[in-house]
Amino acid sequence: MKTRLIIFLLIINYDMYSQQNSRNAGEYYNRGLDKLESKNFIKAIELFTKAIDISLNYANAYAARGSAKGMSGNDTGAVTDFDKAISINNSVGKIYKYRGEFRMKKDDLVGAKEDVERSLELDSNCAICYDLRGRVILRKGDNSSALKDFNKAIELDNSKAYFYINRSICYLKLGEFQMACTDLDKSLSINSRYQSAYYWRGFTKSKMGKFSDGILDLEAAIKLDKKDSKAIFYLGLAQVRLKNFKDGCYNIKKSEQMGFDDAYDAYAEYCEN
Repeated sequence: MKTRLIIFLLIINYDMYSQQNSRNAGEYYNRGLDKLESKNFIKAIELFTKAIDISLNYANAYAARGSAKGMSGNDTGAVTDFDKAISINNSVGKIYKYRGEFRMKKDDLVGAKEDVERSLELDSNCAICYDLRGRVILRKGDNSSALKDFNKAIELDNSKAYFYINRSICYLKLGEFQMACTDLDKSLSINSRYQSAYYWRGFTKSKMGKFSDGILDLEAAIKLDKKDSKAIFYLGLAQVRLKNFKDGCYNIKKSEQMGFDDAYDAYAEYCEN
């Protein structure tokens, strides 16, 4: 009787330990996802690795770490992690989504589309998968089909700021500038420090001829990322449009020095007369 009791207690303790480990691994994984979304790839890799150390067969953590490695330029490490994730569990949709992201980054649009469609076969309610397929299709030039996927992503999850940014870019390509601005407003209502949202809203307002408003957003984008040569270029262009050649030409030249290709011709056109 005493032996049975000891075995029973050991089983309970093991189960409690396993559950605690699973919770801890999940916490590291979720924190890693936050870092991945904010493009802090080094910290994301560190957190996903901690999740894997706790739970060696954590397929999603391998896939997410592969995505972070791929985004940070470690292609070999990315492929290794994706292969490991699929070897553990080839029926989890998000694994294919992460590999699809990597393939898109490598300009393998066919492979990216195959992966994201496999992901949606496994999970038809995967919002981030619809967003990814929308981006792939947008890159291929099918703007109307991309819009349907962005709409579906937001229908499934309206809490992600970057979903609205991606749809706004689609609206821009469709010439729907006001719809793009509405989405960018929504993105910033979710995350008021989203640098890309300020950049795209400033770019869009400038396209609409609202140069003063565009300047304010582009300045906000540059404040959040002083190395954004695109934002500096379009700030300069908007300033030139308002006849502020001193500041405008300074910023266009600065973006040229930072390596932004369009700046050279723009400086020659607006600033060398």
